[in-house]
Amino acid sequence: MSLALCFNCGNVKFGALCECEECGTGSTGNVDLDILFSDWNYCEEVLEKFGNVIVQIHRHTDNQRLVFLTFLRFVSNEYPGIVNINVDGETLDEIEKILEKLEIERFEIE
Repeated sequence: MSLALCFNCGNVKFGALCECEECGTGSTGNVDLDILFSDWNYCEEVLEKFGNVIVQIHRHTDNQRLVFLTFLRFVSNEYPGIVNINVDGETLDEIEKILEKLEIERFEIE
């Protein structure tokens, strides 16, 4: 099986490089990142928990780029061994304001 996280809506979709069945969004264009958040690296339960983070971020912004960057910043902050992202300036301020509003308990990654 090949499951992956949709960075747009948070759905666990079939295929890291395929369009999401829920929202129609495709790959990020970064194959390494798309595959990183797939069942090649994480079980379905963990992918669903990452998806929940994206769903919660959407409650605070409809800006897709900001959702994506906020998700990556969340992962970078909470699980620094996975991915690191550095964002500067006004965008970082927006991201940090969203992150402060999220109510997500840290979860274990298998």
